Amino acid sequence: NLTHSHFSKNVEAHFAIIRKYAHLIIRLGLGVALAWGAVEGSIFGPEIPLGSIPGGLMWRPILFVVGVMLVFGLFTRIASLIALAAWVCVASAKGAYTLNYINYLGEIMVLLLERTELYSLDEHYRWPSHIFHKKLPQWLEKLKTFGEQYSFPIIRISFGIAVIYAAVSIKVMHPALSIAV
Repeated sequence: NLTHSHFSKNVEAHFAIIRKYAHLIIRLGLGVALAWGAVEGSIFGPEIPLGSIPGGLMWRPILFVVGVMLVFGLFTRIASLIALAAWVCVASAKGAYTLNYINYLGEIMVLLLERTELYSLDEHYRWPSHIFHKKLPQWLEKLKTFGEQYSFPIIRISFGIAVIYAAVSIKVMHPALSIAV
């Protein structure tokens, strides 16, 4: 079963309280990473300067604003869509190397799938989700069910791929990097 193994069910029982705050942590973490990267002139990691991706430095103010929007929970899904566009730009420029940062894609997907209004301006003012929920309740209910079922596997799998790819690319494909550092 993709959603739960025996081990994950046992772990989840111990961390059920934390699950309520997981999306808040994801939203804050991604927001801070994007905003700080914009300040530093890079995206997802210091070795990917904004000038090396399509759109170049135009991304700097966009990513800063998107990061701040995520930190405050302001139009979270719209900010996540823009972050997704940035990830696609990086992937188009860097190819397979982007697998080092596929965990960001997992975080973005979770923010797109699930309601992440906990401690946010979206929750406080009930926008945009409130408007969105009124217009497409049946479709959104399916999305909510899908998100609740698959958000944690998405995070686990994307993080796992990122860690494994980084380990293989550094230790196996480029061992000189390990020695130089």
